[in-house]
Amino acid sequence: MTTEEEFQARLKTCCDMANTYLDDLKQNVEPDKSDEAFDSVKLQDTMAKLARVLSHDATKLTLACKPPRKPEDATRMLLEISNTFYRIVGFYRTIPAGEAGHVFKNAYHSVVRQLLHSLISLCSSFMTSPLNKPFMVPTAALWETCEKLEKEMPKNNEQAVRLGWKQLSSTLADAKQEVHDIDRDEVTITEDADGVVEKCQKSVDLAAMILLKVERRCLAEGDTAWLDRAYEAAETLTDEADVVVSQLYEVESKQEALDAVTQFRSCIADLIRIAQEVAKDEHATWFQHAVAKLDTISNQEKQSS
Repeated sequence: MTTEEEFQARLKTCCDMANTYLDDLKQNVEPDKSDEAFDSVKLQDTMAKLARVLSHDATKLTLACKPPRKPEDATRMLLEISNTFYRIVGFYRTIPAGEAGHVFKNAYHSVVRQLLHSLISLCSSFMTSPLNKPFMVPTAALWETCEKLEKEMPKNNEQAVRLGWKQLSSTLADAKQEVHDIDRDEVTITEDADGVVEKCQKSVDLAAMILLKVERRCLAEGDTAWLDRAYEAAETLTDEADVVVSQLYEVESKQEALDAVTQFRSCIADLIRIAQEVAKDEHATWFQHAVAKLDTISNQEKQSS
């Protein structure tokens, strides 16, 4: 019969396993090349089924481990949930980023990492030192991530990019609202503050327009590698938008703020160039006009300075 001490040892082993998997995830090792094409839809379906199994495992583990517990039953459930994690991590390792897409693989990387952290928290809540730690919070966190893995994961790189793009668009929309609702009294720039704010507003407005256009007209046209490059450019653009807006509250130098605007506009230009690689017909013309508009804004500012 399993003792409490043996159960506690098994808890530690389970945590060690999860930490080992987390270390492996950091390495981001690519699987060996295969003659068979990677099936991202099949991977999504397999992971969804395993998520349902894991959610049930988490429930049964919590019921078996909560005091007063039978160490033998609790240990058996630890073995079951460990086996399910072994399968989930194993299938994640089969994803070839070059073929499936880096955004696609990163989406699964993130959710598997969340699952592992939730497992560690859940196991730790049943350890004897310290006593009486709450276990329902980590259980709920594990359930929530299981539901995400089951219902919200992409079936291919385009879908992964579209899911991420919506988050980027939301972030940029927040920056746009902030820069238009800015309290001029809080702007720290000491020279021509109104002019700098206006330049920021025009740039963020254009960036939001470009991001929306690429999402609607270009994402369906690009291959896996192009989608990864487009997403990386959009992510950089969104990060720089935050920098541009925050500069208004943080720096006094007009030139420092304008340098941030210039850098931001170069990010806009980078995304436009990537979009032009796949844009067709009237959409290609639209992006040409966007380039011209960006150049016009810059030239007008040079003439007025």
